[in-house]
Amino acid sequence: ELLERQMRPWRLGTALLFGVMFSVLLDRFVIRRLQDLHDTVHRVGSEDDPRLRAAVRGADEIARLSTAINSMLDALARSRSDRELARRRHERLQEQLVQ
Repeated sequence: ELLERQMRPWRLGTALLFGVMFSVLLDRFVIRRLQDLHDTVHRVGSEDDPRLRAAVRGADEIARLSTAINSMLDALARSRSDRELARRRHERLQEQLVQ
């Protein structure tokens, strides 16, 4: 029992150390990357700029989500470009009809 009481602080310290290490790793490899992705998506919306891109790091679910968001932004940029071309064509046709 004496040995058991002497080992408790070591066990508690070890558990605390592993908890801190887990938190640091979770922050670095998951939470920070999700926050960066959130910030990019927020900037796209607030600045109305589909040319912005999310950083793709790794080959996990977060990287696949970043790639999918970038693909969506590519499609949005193409759609806006196509819409602008159609608007210009429409204006030219209207001008030709007026003449």
